[in-house]
Amino acid sequence: MIYESLMSRAGDAEPQKRHGPTRRVLDILEWPDRDFEFIHVTGTNGKSSTSRIASSILEQHGMKVGLFTSPHLVSFRERIVLNGTPISEEQLETVWAEVAAAIAIVNAELESNGSPFVTFFEALTCLAYTAFSRGGMDAAVIEVGIGGSWDATNVADGRVAVLTPISLDHVARLGATLPEIARAKAGIIKPGSTTIQAPQHAVVEEVLIKCANENNATVVRAGRDFEATVMDATEHSQTIRIDGPFSLPPERKLNLAGSVHAINAAVAVAASAAFLSPRDLDPTAVRAGLLSATSPGRMQTVSINPRVLLDAAHNPAGAEALVGALRALYPARSIAFLISVLNDKDARGIVRALSTVADSFFITDSGSIRATDSAALLDIAHAEAPTIPARRFSSPAVAMDAALAWVADDA
Repeated sequence: MIYESLMSRAGDAEPQKRHGPTRRVLDILEWPDRDFEFIHVTGTNGKSSTSRIASSILEQHGMKVGLFTSPHLVSFRERIVLNGTPISEEQLETVWAEVAAAIAIVNAELESNGSPFVTFFEALTCLAYTAFSRGGMDAAVIEVGIGGSWDATNVADGRVAVLTPISLDHVARLGATLPEIARAKAGIIKPGSTTIQAPQHAVVEEVLIKCANENNATVVRAGRDFEATVMDATEHSQTIRIDGPFSLPPERKLNLAGSVHAINAAVAVAASAAFLSPRDLDPTAVRAGLLSATSPGRMQTVSINPRVLLDAAHNPAGAEALVGALRALYPARSIAFLISVLNDKDARGIVRALSTVADSFFITDSGSIRATDSAALLDIAHAEAPTIPARRFSSPAVAMDAALAWVADDA
């Protein structure tokens, strides 16, 4: 009910390029975001996984850690995690009552000058920050919503700024070129902070380094200061080597599939080291953090016989990473994709990437008001991959039944 209330009262409108209302709500709540320090994570792909791994590592160091990610998969409470557990209904009700009262005051002020009300994500950010404060969190890992500079989460100052791989996405809001998008995301880099950079395109790296230098921020860069190597991999886990100034034994087990998670893990370790300081990074805690980290909906196996994986790839770069993992783990398997794509995503680029390993497409409509019409998505599949069978289904459930029947026939 709180999710529905938040949606109806705050609205799921287009993100506003502003910080004023969020700051005002937090002001009324006596600045809960100042009660903890945090790692701030932005990028195009890998944000949630990196955030989850970093949170797990900090927890294993004995800290009470808040984790803020989006979107949720099943329950709204997944977005706000307190020390490894999604916020309880009771905690959520208590904090929401406090935040909703502050939002009502700010909405009245906004209405008086004709400004849009507090948006869904602005309200959600205030809810998360307040929950972490009232829950006594020592630290938090905060994933941005969109971009960085004007994102609601950026009203607070992260001591460590993490930039996961940046590619084209949300071009209508962030810019049509990689440098424009990089500048928007680099807005989370604060004066005197430490910035952890995943492998980046050269033009992106140039922008990030420039922004870091302008803010007198320390730059810790993948490929120069740390790196990850996959030593061994299975369908469910991998052994990775993380090299860097961390004083860690070289090999670690990560219970996440896909080589992209090795990079995410290395970035998370580097971020944790910057947050704690490298000399305080405990090898035993890092080992336990990597072992216990989860990333639902990212190369997640939900059935073994038949083999069914879930992956939230929502842009061409993400789809290409998924393809790379599938090629490495399932080189001799036939692969069918059951897909639905939101209407602000590059559906053509996603289908084009997936088509390099696809044997069949099962296309449906997710039911979201933002979903690309499945008929239009079918046309895209026919245009981008004319030799690959593609069929359209009325719902995800019907599409899944058809895909499972296809698997059975192919076995």
